[in-house]
Amino acid sequence: MSWLARFFRLFGFKGNEELFQEMEQGRRAVIQGREMRMGDRIDRLEYPKDWYIPERGGVYESITEVPVTYLTHHFAPYTGGEKSELPANTRIYLFPSTNDKPRSIGAVPLEYDEVEKVLVPEEQRRDPTYDSYSLSIETHYFREKFKKIALNPITYTQGDATQPKGEGPKFIVHVCNDIGGWGRGFVMALSARWKEPEQAYRNWARSKDKFRLGEIQSIQVEPNLWVINMIAQRDVKPSPDGIPPIREVYVGRCLAQVRELALEKGASIHMPRIGCGLAGGKWENIQPHI
Repeated sequence: MSWLARFFRLFGFKGNEELFQEMEQGRRAVIQGREMRMGDRIDRLEYPKDWYIPERGGVYESITEVPVTYLTHHFAPYTGGEKSELPANTRIYLFPSTNDKPRSIGAVPLEYDEVEKVLVPEEQRRDPTYDSYSLSIETHYFREKFKKIALNPITYTQGDATQPKGEGPKFIVHVCNDIGGWGRGFVMALSARWKEPEQAYRNWARSKDKFRLGEIQSIQVEPNLWVINMIAQRDVKPSPDGIPPIREVYVGRCLAQVRELALEKGASIHMPRIGCGLAGGKWENIQPHI
């Protein structure tokens, strides 16, 4: 153990694995953000030289059941979590990270809803403050319990994003907010070309029927062309503590649904650089979800 890790431990700080063990044993109810940040720092200081590091921003599939910690995120100043088993043949997306020596790495399943029902107990999902979940997976499991999935490359073109090129069915995908606002950004180009996407979105917002983060809406605007409204933006301005409107975990959830719909219709997918304008996201973080 490094002398700096020993120093931090003298002041009562612990690694993240220890923090989660205490929660599992009922010795603590929550883990504060400062504790997790310091726990992560301690973990990195104690990082073995031969520790296996998977590719952050990549997609992996579990070969067998894998021990994981699921983290529940709430509209409240706390986070829950417990140990569980990730089923075999589950595809996950690894969050980008600037940490070059992680003992564990954050991830979200591509089959988000199905895995949620397996990992997160119903009573937790029914909590009024419950928002979403993510996974924390020890990096050494990626050596033998996962395989990397090869992804199709993104093709970049210049031109009008409302006039996608190519043959066959096509989807134009973009990000919407969860408050019913439609009046700035790429949506104006859509409305200038077709009236249906805005009308459908505003009707959806008024109905409140599944109008929430992580949901999508498909609107056919031409015989072989659909616009996909994805709700992956919280409000239209940053939160009081400076968090931008874009919510990357919901970008992933929406795109997983878009993928299934595109496979069903045999459609190609087209989009501007979603989430990177008024939504405040960074393309290097959005791109891996795509």
